[in-house]
Amino acid sequence: MRRYLRRIAICLLLGTITTVAVAWGCAFLIDITTAATKVAGIKGLGGQDWVILRHDRGSAVRVRALAVSGLAGYEEIYPTDPSPLPAWGRLGAQLSEQRSGEPFTRAADAYGWPMLSMWCGFAWDTEHWPDALIVPPLSAITVAPRPGVAFESMSHRALPLRPIWPGFGLGVALYGLPWFGLLFGRSIARRWLRQHRGLCLACGYDLCGAAHERCPECGAVTLHLK
Repeated sequence: MRRYLRRIAICLLLGTITTVAVAWGCAFLIDITTAATKVAGIKGLGGQDWVILRHDRGSAVRVRALAVSGLAGYEEIYPTDPSPLPAWGRLGAQLSEQRSGEPFTRAADAYGWPMLSMWCGFAWDTEHWPDALIVPPLSAITVAPRPGVAFESMSHRALPLRPIWPGFGLGVALYGLPWFGLLFGRSIARRWLRQHRGLCLACGYDLCGAAHERCPECGAVTLHLK
């Protein structure tokens, strides 16, 4: 039992590493600047009107909140219905707590496959422009402009550090299964075949008709065959 628990733990660890690698690969390879844009507005959240822009390419999603002086021409969605804001990213809380002089643009990115599994956030303010701030802290490794894209808030990309549940858990399980088969599938299949053929599980010695408690070839316990 301990051996199987150790194997499961190893595969879950490898599944976690693979999930992070896939999310980072999506962040690095998918150009979110070419995604279709959905626009909405939120009036008066944190004492400020916001235009919400969502850029979605399936395995890469960016939601941006831009502080504006008015929502003329945009659909008004009030704070009681924050549907443009994703559950991940904490944008709703950030905008609700916004104070005068704080970042005028906030963004949250999410990446992963088959479900979004990791997210990060960053923001721009007048004091630090054009550099981006990682908000909330420790949600990303770095924020840097994407090469070859004109500078703006859409051009930045980052490697996310924060998980999105249940997408992260699904990724760990989904990627852990192939690792289990790759690392342990052959030995499990060999033991199963030996057991059903009456062979020693350890060395493959033919135990048919033997009444020994141990394999006469290698000394392994054979009580499970009796």
